[in-house]
Parts: sequence; C-alpha cells; structure tokens
Amino acid sequence: MPQTEASAEKRKIAITTIAREQPKVAWKLLISLLPKRHQSSMRTYRPLFKNTNSERLDKTINQVEYWQQIACYSELARSLMKDDIARLTEFASTLHRLPNDQTTAFIDTLESISLSIKPTGETAKLWKTLKVLAAKMEKTELSKNDKLRLAKILSAIEPINPSYQYQQLFGHNDPEFYSPDDDDWNEKAKKQAVRRRNAIKELLEFGGANAIRDFIELADEAVFVGCSLGALPDHSFDSEFLPKELMSDNPRIQQFIYGYVRETFRRKRWPWLGQLDLGSWSRIEIGKLLALLPFSSETWDKATELLGDLAVEYWTLVNPNPVEAINDLPTATAKLIENDQPLLALACMNIGIHVKQPFNVKQAEQALCLLLKNKELHGAADRHDVMNVIKALQQAPDADTETVAMIEWHFLPLLDNDYQGSPLLLEHTLARKPEFFCNVVSLCYRSDNEQKNKRRELTEEEKTIAQNAWTLLYNWRIPPGTQRDNSFSPTHFEEWNAKVKKITSDLGYLSVASILIGRVLFYSQADPDGLWIHKTVAAALNERDAEEIRSGYIEQAFNSRGAHWVDPEAKEEKELASLYNHKAESVENAGYHRFAVSLRQLAQSYETEAENIIKNADSGGYEDD
Repeated sequence: MPQTEASAEKRKIAITTIAREQPKVAWKLLISLLPKRHQSSMRTYRPLFKNTNSERLDKTINQVEYWQQIACYSELARSLMKDDIARLTEFASTLHRLPNDQTTAFIDTLESISLSIKPTGETAKLWKTLKVLAAKMEKTELSKNDKLRLAKILSAIEPINPSYQYQQLFGHNDPEFYSPDDDDWNEKAKKQAVRRRNAIKELLEFGGANAIRDFIELADEAVFVGCSLGALPDHSFDSEFLPKELMSDNPRIQQFIYGYVRETFRRKRWPWLGQLDLGSWSRIEIGKLLALLPFSSETWDKATELLGDLAVEYWTLVNPNPVEAINDLPTATAKLIENDQPLLALACMNIGIHVKQPFNVKQAEQALCLLLKNKELHGAADRHDVMNVIKALQQAPDADTETVAMIEWHFLPLLDNDYQGSPLLLEHTLARKPEFFCNVVSLCYRSDNEQKNKRRELTEEEKTIAQNAWTLLYNWRIPPGTQRDNSFSPTHFEEWNAKVKKITSDLGYLSVASILIGRVLFYSQADPDGLWIHKTVAAALNERDAEEIRSGYIEQAFNSRGAHWVDPEAKEEKELASLYNHKAESVENAGYHRFAVSLRQLAQSYETEAENIIKNADSGGYEDD
C-alpha cells in the first residue's frame, strides 16, 4: 500500500525531485521501494482529524499498476548508477525479483561501461553478484541473447586474482551447488568438495601459502578453506600454520585452523600427532590442538598422556560438540565439572536428557552450584541447557529438596512461563507454607507499618533479592491447598488462608498479600460437584472483607488474556463477556453473590470494550488488510 493520497504520477515527480537534489537519499529510497523476498503491506489507521479522499484511499492497487511503478523506480535507479560499482552491485542483487525487461535494460547499462571497469575489490563484488544472478537466470524466461550478453560481461570483468573468483565457492551460497541440475544433495556435495580442492591448488600455484593467507580474509567461510587445504593428500602445511596460528585472535584464522586441523586429523588420525614436533610446543599450544580434535575419550586420554597434571590446559580451552561424546556423556560431564567448566557440563547433560539417557542428579546439582559460584559465567549460560537440567532435577525423586529450592531461587529469571519452565518446588512451598509466603512478600514489598520518612535505599544485593521475590510471586500458578500430587485440600487451604491473614495483618502486608492471593486463586481447580471453581475457594472470594482478594482475582483474569489482535467485530470480547456472565450466574446460584458481582463487572468491561471496538470500526478507525 502506498500509505499516501498522492497519485502514482505525483509520487514519481517527488522521487525525481529528490534524485535531482539529493541523489544519495534518492538511491536509498529507490532501492527500498523495489520488491523484496519477503514483504507485506497493511493500511494504516485512517486519520479522523482531516477529510480524506475516501474514493482514492479505498481504491485497490492492481498488479499492472504496481509493476508500472516498479518499472519507473528501476529506471530512476539506473539513471543514478552511472559507473558507480557499489550501486551497480546493489541493484544487481535485486534483479532476480524484477521483470525480465528490467534485466535487459540493466545489461544494456553494463555493456556501455564494462570496458572501462578496472579490476578492484569492488569490481570483484560486482562480478560475484552477477555470477549469482546468471545462475538464477539460467532457467528463467530471460532471452538467450541476454544470457549470452551477461556471460560476456562476466568474462570481461572476471578478476585476475583467483581469490576473488572463489569467495562464494567457500561458503553456503555457492551458486553452482544450487544450480538446477538432476544431482542429489550428496552428489553435489562431492562435486563441490572437488571444486574447492582444485581452487586451493590454483591459489597455491598463484601465490603459495601467502595466497592462502590472503584468501582466508576474503572467503565467505574461512573454515572451508582450512578443510579443503587439509584434504590435499600430497601437501603438508603443518609447519606453515602450526603451532603459531593456533593461538591467533583473528576469528577468520581461528575458523581456518579449526577446519585444517579437523580435516587433517580425519585423514591421518593419531599418527599425525606423532609427525608434529610437539616437543617444541608449549603446553597451552598442545592443549589448543587437542581442543580442536573430536570430543571423545581418546582425546581425553591423549590430553592426559601429553599434558599429565597440566591436562587442565585442554579442558579450559575445549569448546566441544557434546554429540561427539554421545556414548560417554557422564564421563565428559564429570571431567568438565572437575575442571570448573559448568556451562559445558550442562550442555552435555542437556544432550543426555534429549536422548533419554539416565539422569545423574549429583552431577546436575554440582554443575548448577558451580555455575552459581561463578557470576561472570551467568550471562554466557545457555538458557535452554540450564532450564532443561533444572526441569529434570525437579522431576528427580532422589534430588535434595533444599538444594533444588536454592537453585530455583537463583535461576528464577530463567524459569518463566515463556520458556515452559517454572520454580515448581518454590511455588509448592508458597502454596503449602504460609510463613514462607509471608516472608517472600516482605522481601519485595514495604510494610504499611513502616514510616515513610524512615525508609532507606536498598543495597544492590537487597534489590536482587526483591526482584527474585517479585518474579516468584508474579509468576505463581499453584494455589494454596494444592498438594504434591496436585490434588486440592479444602482444610489445608482454609488453615493456610487464616494463618496468612493473621501474619500479614500483624506485619502490615495484608493488603498486598490479599491481592496476590486473589491472583493465584484464578488458577484454582473445579469443584468435585461440578461448579467451575472449588466451593472452598469461592467461599473465600465471597467473604465480606475479601474485596482485595476479589480485586486480585479479576486483575489476573483480565491479564491472563495476554496480547491479542483487535477484531473489528469484537467476537473475542463478546465471547469473554458471555463466559464471565455465565460464571457469575453459576457462582451466584451457588450462594456466592459478592464474587458474582465482581465477575459481572469484568463481563461488563468486555461488553463496553466490544462496543467501543465496533464503534471505531464503523467510523473507519480500523481497516482490513
């Protein structure tokens, strides 16, 4: 949608004016207006403060008009290109989404300047983009003549240095790999590997090891350069790159070395290490080399053999793929814990959980407690690894409840409903022990008994504790009276409620505690006699002095809806109004009239909201896509 009342002709005049006065701005605008791989457009809210041309706004843009505008934008963009290689490259990357006549016009532009293009890094980018374009156009309706013209242009601007020619070959967007031939994926992969090895040979002939070093910085993925070099059977570059590049800080060199070491080891296995002059290497260099090898018991034993008591050099540098140790994950986890690597230990345990291996409670407790001791690692922790191990620990019958509760408390920010995790033990403790609930409330809320003029600033540690306590209460979903087996005990609920009321009243937390109790009661079970809410809970919500509990319940009922789309017909609001009116009728018939009044007020709020939505829609406030 154009998002404007201006006609297509007016829009063209506006962009032409911008192109004349601000060509850089116009170029960015034109490129943004060309078709993209994934794009959509929606009408905006129609302004009510001005009279708009309704007929023009309601007019649907058809395909013919759309592509006429795109042709106009393409023509303006070509006029701004001239011999600017960067702009030519950027425009070429959009051509496969444009009509063929635009490709023909672009080829005309290229032919007019191809002889004046000099070989540079920018030219190589253009050549690379055009090569991808040529591959995509191979089986399109582009004329045979245009395809031949494009091939000639590619030949004319082909880089002399083979490094520029093979950038994409060593990446995930190799156009030949995705060419529309009849080979299956495995066959294509084999052919690609051969082409990569041949490219490495050509680079070596062109400039030796220095050409490889230069190419590492140019290739799309340096790891494939390392793999291909390591795959050459008649060449050895160990002394050229090892060990001096093992400890490089350059990410591309690191990727290259990883690929080279892994591929060389795949071909030569353990005898290869005997061919290296490891006696002249430092312990940390040996540890780094071993860290690049497959994560298996053989490598761990070799680390002990070569490094002895200093095998920690290996364990502190390793960044393993736990799947490589799938048959020996408990041993790997134990060694990682022993060498203060809790994050990697948790990653191994998560893989073990995924493949349904026996769960080691002691290792889980050790890894999580070790992570807690090292606060610097908290930000680097993988949320899924930590959460899945905690969930498995929560379900383990032999886990120590105090340890699990401590772990849940410290990892509360990770255990939220968005990731299908929750602090089950802490929530059950809130539901079973009224003293614990009152204590948690006191950690994050001020007492009504506290004098305002005597309030002090909290320390950072106190703020963290308060945040955790608030998070626990905010996400609490297990109502008081719920037993370990998730059954509901009316007697326990009544005792819990009475004790909380007394403690919080004495300490000055009754008001906020009542709201919190009301919120969690929203998740109460149905009554065995068929009422949609347990009668014991309904009675508590219906008490004369339970207005704040009812307020908390209604608040949670309203918030439980979450984010939602606005339906111009307000169907969802009408359904919710009907639902809560029905619930109100049920509890009123059961004798809980105060609770019924609160539910009817909630239903009334949805009815009012539905009326407002429909009114806005009728006045043009909401537009269909």
